[in-house]
Parts: sequence; structure tokens; C-alpha cells
Amino acid sequence: MNVLHLNFVDINSTFITPNFMSTLEINSTIPMLSQEVSHLISKIAEKEMDFFADDGIEVLHDFRVNIRKLRTWLQIFEMAGYPVKKLQKHSLHCHLIGNELRNFDILLHWMKKNLSLVSKKCLNTVNLKRKKLKKAFIKELITENAISKLRIFGRNFLSHNVLMTKSDFQPSIEQYIHKKKQKFHQILPHAADDLEQLHEIRKILKKIRYSLYLMPIIDVDKIETMKELQDILGYINDRRVWIDILHSKLKKVEGVSALETIFREEINGKISEFRAYITNKNGDWWTLAGSNR
Repeated sequence: MNVLHLNFVDINSTFITPNFMSTLEINSTIPMLSQEVSHLISKIAEKEMDFFADDGIEVLHDFRVNIRKLRTWLQIFEMAGYPVKKLQKHSLHCHLIGNELRNFDILLHWMKKNLSLVSKKCLNTVNLKRKKLKKAFIKELITENAISKLRIFGRNFLSHNVLMTKSDFQPSIEQYIHKKKQKFHQILPHAADDLEQLHEIRKILKKIRYSLYLMPIIDVDKIETMKELQDILGYINDRRVWIDILHSKLKKVEGVSALETIFREEINGKISEFRAYITNKNGDWWTLAGSNR
């Protein structure tokens, strides 16, 4: 019998120290989903430590992507009858505490790439607010022990479900994707006229894409095709959020009005691209999305 090692981190440490190992003797020829869940939680924990060392835009982005993937998987586990409420609670908390910081991250990144379009006062204000949000994010991570709690409940869940395989969840995954497709087709006809609905479609795409990683055979082409449409919608949603920030946080700052005009023009351009993408109906995306007729 081969030995499969599931790595966990030290649950007694506030920070992430990969010095705790749980070794489980199981047949490693079986595709163990428990190993993938363990690896995903470990990646989330590693990104927390990375953020303390390097708060670059991609570090927080990767942290949040892994959290979202975990949350999607937990929804599917719940559909399959697994007790994941506490794990869902702590994964949601980890997701929410970085929301506003992420919004300022990408806005500041855009401003630094387009300095000729941004007033010095506006850039400095966004930079200062981003620094304050970073401090608040770190403080909450430490004081709330958000990642530690996620690891503890993750370890407890996995210790009782060591032999989970992807095949066990295929009916639940297919049911989950079917529900998301139905919602997609309900929203799609009028989505281009409503930025909130476009954002909702983007969230549906993410959940379908993350759920596909649970399938016994992963169709990489379908995942990449979905990401193309998701990227278009992400571009639109970023600017929608930035406009909200301009109104709520930078209302009296010089140059805000000009920035809003730019963002609205960029949104309109991408909405046209979105319309063309779904009108063409060419490619694997439509095979994946299917038809509700």
C-alpha cells in the first residue's frame, strides 16, 4: 500500500508554520479529494503569510481566488450532505475582510499605470486610504484569527472524511452546475442593460469554473473559455466599483469627475464586447453553458 501524506499547518500558531504533519495510510491510486481540499486550505494560509512579506496586488488576488474556490467546493459538499456549516462560516469571513482592500488595490494599480489621467491629489488620497485598509486587513486577520479558525475546522472536517474522492461528488457537481446554468439563462437576456446583473453573471461563471475542478476529468479548454467571458465582466465590474469609490470616498477630490467619465466610457466599450461575445455564440462557452430551450 502506498502512503499518502496530507499536509496541515500548526493549528496552535497565529501565523502559518507548516510544521504539523498528519500522515494517513490510504491507497494513493484513488483520486483523493481530501488531499486537494487540504492543499487548497494550505495555499490560503501561505498567501496570508505572503501578504505580510509582500502586499503586492497579486498576493491578495491569489488569496481571494483560493477562498472563492473553497467556498464553491463547500457549497457542493453541503449539497452532498456533508456537515460544512462552520467551515463555510470561516471561509466567508476570510473572503469578506479583504473586499474593500482589493477594490482600492486595483484602482491604485490602474492610476499608477495612467498617471497622465490622474491628479496628484487623487492618487495620494487613494494611496493613503489603501494603506489604512491594509492595516485594518492585517489587524483583523490577526485579532480574529480568521485563517487559524479556517485551518482548525478544515482539519477537523478532513480528518472525518479522508477517503473522499471526486467520483463521490459527481452527481452533486452536475446538479450544482445545472442550477447555475439555469440562473445564467434567466439573467442573460437583459444583463447588458444592468451592471449589477452583469456582476451576477460573473459570479455564476466563477462558481461553475471552480466547480469544474472537482470533476474526475478536468476540461481545461472549457475552463479557459469561461475565463475569457469572466475577464470581460471583471473589467466592467472593476470600473463600476471604482465609480462607487469616487462618489463615496473621493467626492471632493480634484479630478474625480474626469475619472468617472473615463470609467463610464471604458464600461460602455466592454459592454459592446460582451454583447458581441454572446451574440456570436461561437466556441466552447456555449457548449458548456448549454441551452435552456
